[in-house]
Amino acid sequence: MRFARPTVISDIPGSGMGWMARYAGNGLLIEPGDAGALAAAVSRLRGYQPWRGELGSTGRAALMDRLGIARVAQEIFGPLSRDAWPKRKA
Repeated sequence: MRFARPTVISDIPGSGMGWMARYAGNGLLIEPGDAGALAAAVSRLRGYQPWRGELGSTGRAALMDRLGIARVAQEIFGPLSRDAWPKRKA
């Protein structure tokens, strides 16, 4: 995603990769162990450069806008602002 390249992702249960592909919209999702689907996905991407560019750009935008460290840190630690902590006595 960082390098604006499309991905082919195996939807391994519990890995979160399927969610990532659907959320970021940056690639093709295939079933684990399906070599035919993998070959077909790579072939589809290989055959259409404008679509590869679109998927890659979409993935990078998702990473930077919604999944970047600053955004995630704000969502996790935002509620723990300095005002939420008890004041230390000097």
